[in-house]
Amino acid sequence: MTALGFNIWEGIFPDFAAAPAADAVLGGGEGAFEGEEWLGKMAARGEASLAALRSGGSIPTAALSREYPLAVVAGLTPVGDGPLRIVDFGGGLANSYAGVRAALVTGRALEFHCVENTSVCELGRRVFADVADLFFHDDLDEVPVRADIVHAGSALQYIEDWRGMLARLLRFGPRYLVLSDLPAGDIPTFASVQVYYQRRMRHWFWNLGEVLDVLKGLGCEVVFRSRYEGVYLGKPGPYPMDNFPPECRLGFSSNIVATYASSS
Repeated sequence: MTALGFNIWEGIFPDFAAAPAADAVLGGGEGAFEGEEWLGKMAARGEASLAALRSGGSIPTAALSREYPLAVVAGLTPVGDGPLRIVDFGGGLANSYAGVRAALVTGRALEFHCVENTSVCELGRRVFADVADLFFHDDLDEVPVRADIVHAGSALQYIEDWRGMLARLLRFGPRYLVLSDLPAGDIPTFASVQVYYQRRMRHWFWNLGEVLDVLKGLGCEVVFRSRYEGVYLGKPGPYPMDNFPPECRLGFSSNIVATYASSS
């Protein structure tokens, strides 16, 4: 029973006919989906979604996601007879591998190449020692594949020459470039310092239009973009930047998926 004192679902029946209910399909005007409660909820939800769509900005708040788009892009990418090859730059301890592997249909071959620093790669090779389709590399230039997808999730902001890094990532000739949790939005471009325990790391924040112009100049066409809601200090929400002037507060970061003109 819920905290409100009732059950959301009740009973176990062999089929619809045996279940004692007047639902939206069988009950006509008595159905729950035509009642005042449901219609009121739908009106409120519709008004909220329309307001989110009209919220303005480079990416309206109607396009808000709590997940990286990599697994969906992977599932939709045709590869022919070979394995699906993904290069994940700054991928941590293969943080995106399990989600991609689990989402792909059974039997689909995968090569997942995670590019990270030496310490993370050494740990990854130990933890995933018996995983045959996952590879760790501490040098981007040593990744020995042409990729179907190149992904960078919450990584590009730590690279001083981020334009040059994008060009390097596109050397793999991917069909798709996926940038997840990219701290870009309707703000000016500036550098900051991220405090992580006792360490302080340089960190870019970008004007989204500037990033999109760079991608276009590199031969990419953006086909999907959304806002991304991460978890900060244990709570989901926008970037906690109250200590910055209003014009520099990012709000939500961005997910971007782009096709690459030189992939064929």
